[in-house]
Amino acid sequence: MIQDTSTRNQTLKNNNLLQIQNLHVSFQPINIISSQNNISEFSHEKIDNSSNKTQTLYYIHQDNTSTQDSDDTKSIKKHDNFQLDDITFTLKNGECMGIAGESGSGKSLLARVILGLESHIHINNGMICFENKNLLEIQSTTTNKANIFTHSFSKKQSFLLKDSIFMKYKKTIQSILGKEITYIPQDPINALNPLHKIYKQIQEVLNIHGLFLDYEKRKQHIWNLCNELGLKHELLYRYPHELSGGQRQRVVICMALITQPKLIICDEPTTALDSHLSFQIVKLLKDFSTKMKIAVLFITHDLGLLRYFCKKNIIMKDGKIIEILKEGQKPKHSYTQKLFEANSLTQKKRNENETKVVVELKNFGVIVKKSNFFNNKISIITKNVNLILQEGKTLGIIGKSGSGKSSLAQGILHLMETRGQDFYFNKQLSDNGLINKKYLKDMRKHLQIVFQDSASALNPRLRVWDIVSEGLLLQKKTYEVINLAIQNIFSFLKLDISLLERYPDELSGGQRQRVAIARAMVLNPKILILDEPTSALDKFVQKETLNLLMKMQQKYHLSYILITHDLNVVANLCDDVAVIFQGEIIEYDAMDNILHNPKHYYTQKMVEIYHNFNSF
Repeated sequence: MIQDTSTRNQTLKNNNLLQIQNLHVSFQPINIISSQNNISEFSHEKIDNSSNKTQTLYYIHQDNTSTQDSDDTKSIKKHDNFQLDDITFTLKNGECMGIAGESGSGKSLLARVILGLESHIHINNGMICFENKNLLEIQSTTTNKANIFTHSFSKKQSFLLKDSIFMKYKKTIQSILGKEITYIPQDPINALNPLHKIYKQIQEVLNIHGLFLDYEKRKQHIWNLCNELGLKHELLYRYPHELSGGQRQRVVICMALITQPKLIICDEPTTALDSHLSFQIVKLLKDFSTKMKIAVLFITHDLGLLRYFCKKNIIMKDGKIIEILKEGQKPKHSYTQKLFEANSLTQKKRNENETKVVVELKNFGVIVKKSNFFNNKISIITKNVNLILQEGKTLGIIGKSGSGKSSLAQGILHLMETRGQDFYFNKQLSDNGLINKKYLKDMRKHLQIVFQDSASALNPRLRVWDIVSEGLLLQKKTYEVINLAIQNIFSFLKLDISLLERYPDELSGGQRQRVAIARAMVLNPKILILDEPTSALDKFVQKETLNLLMKMQQKYHLSYILITHDLNVVANLCDDVAVIFQGEIIEYDAMDNILHNPKHYYTQKMVEIYHNFNSF
């Protein structure tokens, strides 16, 4: 039951902004798992029109008598009973508090419960008090009082009365949520409306809460805040897709600060950002928190950021607070210790063996042609790139967002127009844009890519088997060969064969990433391009994925090109590293030399942030 605020007001101190006490919330997810998981035997078939015969594409057998479940089944069973259990903490005015834990620990669910954004829950006990107002009580009253007071009225009268009562309490909660308590989401591209320009979206927040109604004062207020956030005025009249990742993140921060709130809840605001931008965003939030006395609840899985930003950190696991760490305090719980270990990746010992060159780029560049009725314009994305990749080694390409890393990867795959020369297995593929198309077709069998976001890289309309087998079907392999190849790679990647019948949205983040790797590896490539393969994963899954990639490289003698903005990941996986800045390679050396003797000022700053955020 929700506890009455009036009986607890005397226990709350004046400097306590947010107090959560004995909160117990049950999660009620929608069941999306198909009944096929309970079938002991299942076969996927296709009718061959030419012979009117049915061919078995793959066959799944599950022993119902087995006492062991797949990893995914275990997670779903645990998710069915998931709950926030006995959550208790206090956040003071102007205080910055962090919440850390692996994916599924309940961090984001807790934030959504505070904000009243989670509908599939049942509040069993506890309270969430903001300035002595119980948010749970206000939210429940909105519905309950409307139902109680309108019970004896006619349908029409009941509807009108319910509407007036609902609007009354809606205004009460609206005066708090979105105004006094604001939210910075994880992915700004999905949070911003693609159909409206930035200024209109910032202005909409003020319209909702009736703030700065005078046009000139409102415009000046928005411009002043944008100046402090480092957002140029011309960016306000662009659409979200016309901004970089860092600019979009600053926009959502602007929308959170525009109402001059007392509490900001940040849900992994730096996950998709490079180390420079992450540091800038966190420093920005810290400065505003200090200057404007704003309390911040900072949710992340990056303990390096929390150590810099917060003086008190909550560690969550399975919906429970297992430890609260204060500044300088060492973790005592075994789970917290493992979490710190997962955040601290060890540096790879460089492979000093001289092996044959599999990729060589000479004065290589990537361009984009823009044409209209009057002229043709060429935009240079990257230029003068000279790199070498040897067999069985990993070459890292690191740089900030918008530096041209992913464009270079697409250029290597010839998905974008190129300039210069590139050689694969000592044979030239292109020369200043002239491509040997026959060799390109053969070479692509040995060169595959794992994209950054597995959720968008996997077709949501196809089952896992269709996704993984597509490349082999295009090569006209028999179904027996396809099934054997899939079974072998699934066994190595520790993926349950039953996942073949599921859709991507029925998989966890780690499983989707391994399916993306399986799709590339089933073709038996010699070179694998990894475009930010761990940026969307928590630290536990990130470490597992990196260990898996190292084992895979040793077993299959693979050569990797790793594209990332995370120097921690590069140090763990790469032998050599190239630093790209504004489309050019500014430094290219062995990993150890980059970490201990960087030459360029940009690299020096990146290494400094790396050492600061990884010294636990």
